[in-house]
Amino acid sequence: MIFAPDDNKMPSIRELLENELFSDVTIVRMSQKEIKIPMRVKNLFETASQGILSRFEKYKKTFNVKLKVEKMQRFLDSEPEKLRRKKIVMEQLELSRSAVQ
Repeated sequence: MIFAPDDNKMPSIRELLENELFSDVTIVRMSQKEIKIPMRVKNLFETASQGILSRFEKYKKTFNVKLKVEKMQRFLDSEPEKLRRKKIVMEQLELSRSAVQ
């Protein structure tokens, strides 16, 4: 099978041409090394890529903020932090009780 992955690699052009499915395909040799793309199409690609990049940056920022929030939540939920906060509250209660008396 031509599209079944063998050793997790894509078939080469030569292997594709040797396959009976593509045996009648002719190869066109180009004299130029580059393809000319109309300016309108280039602008469309540029606009699309800018949109993708801006969306990526937005998602990246959101993801990083979410990671920071989760890290802070894990810290606040940790047992040593709970004990530290409880100790502070108890000290404040003692101070307020001693101030009242």
